[in-house]
Amino acid sequence: MMLGNILGKVLIGLITSPVQKVEVALYGKAADVDARPVSVDVLVGMLKGQLSTPVNRVNAEKIAKRQGISLVESKCAEADGYLSLIKITAHCSDKHVAVTGTLLGDHHPRLVSIDQFEIEFVPEGTLLITRHDDKPGVISAISSVLGRANINISRMQVGLADDQQQAMMVISISEVLNEALLKEVCAIAAVHSVKQIVL
Repeated sequence: MMLGNILGKVLIGLITSPVQKVEVALYGKAADVDARPVSVDVLVGMLKGQLSTPVNRVNAEKIAKRQGISLVESKCAEADGYLSLIKITAHCSDKHVAVTGTLLGDHHPRLVSIDQFEIEFVPEGTLLITRHDDKPGVISAISSVLGRANINISRMQVGLADDQQQAMMVISISEVLNEALLKEVCAIAAVHSVKQIVL
């Protein structure tokens, strides 16, 4: 699966309102390639499964325009600590959401940040992404909910925002959570939001 497609899937999973504009920025070695195929992969990742119309590389741009989504592309020779980066930003009416990813060894996709949170994780399987207060007991409370439901955690990464008041956690879990379990995680006092993304 191409990195752009993965980033598009993660991005749409984090958004709760219609997207008006998508920015695709290529940094470092990624800036050496044509941006349009990457952008098309992003749009396929975002739109596939969201509409009744099948979405593929041939029709993704046309469907995005029909949905009122504009596309902006940019390139930069520097990648801030990485050989290459792809950053995707979705602009909605009320906010914007950004995800950044790279390829390790040119083959292994990694997401390295979501918005202001620097958090590196493997984008595969079922992911649970939480925003919560940075305080003791929150991670164990979330883990307890999953443990009681016999949901296995294969990976867990935590990142802090710049002000360090909030944290983000990405958990790779063994199966998709039902609505009742998602509500139970959301009900934990320090948890602000929970998103489940299946890649």
